[in-house]
Amino acid sequence: MTLRSDGQDGGTKASNDAPVEEGTVQMGTVRRAQTYGVFVTLDGSGRSGLCHISQFADARIDDSLEAHVRVGERVRVKVLTVDAATGRISLGMKSSLFEDEGEALDGDSNGSAGAGTGKKNKDPLMVDGDDEPVTLLRP
Repeated sequence: MTLRSDGQDGGTKASNDAPVEEGTVQMGTVRRAQTYGVFVTLDGSGRSGLCHISQFADARIDDSLEAHVRVGERVRVKVLTVDAATGRISLGMKSSLFEDEGEALDGDSNGSAGAGTGKKNKDPLMVDGDDEPVTLLRP
């Protein structure tokens, strides 16, 4: 079973006016976790795609995907392929997919992300190359 749109309310389907292009990084919401992968509904388009377990994390996943991601969780994904004929969207969440753009999340073992835009946000309290926050002293 493939989810193509977020029309789970039984009525209207989500808007599909935002394009889904291969190679783009997008935010989405986990809709379902299966043994073979995770279905994610993409922000903007409302279309859903599958992140296969092989594209979920750089390390091998031996246990259930439910141990790594929860339904309703916000995640960052990279659109790997879009099949125009079938409407299927293949997604990737492993951190190595984001390294080329300098977007890998430090310490992120499963490739999922919280809220964000797909770009690594610069924390003003972090020094470049340092994982510890800077302590601000008051006079």
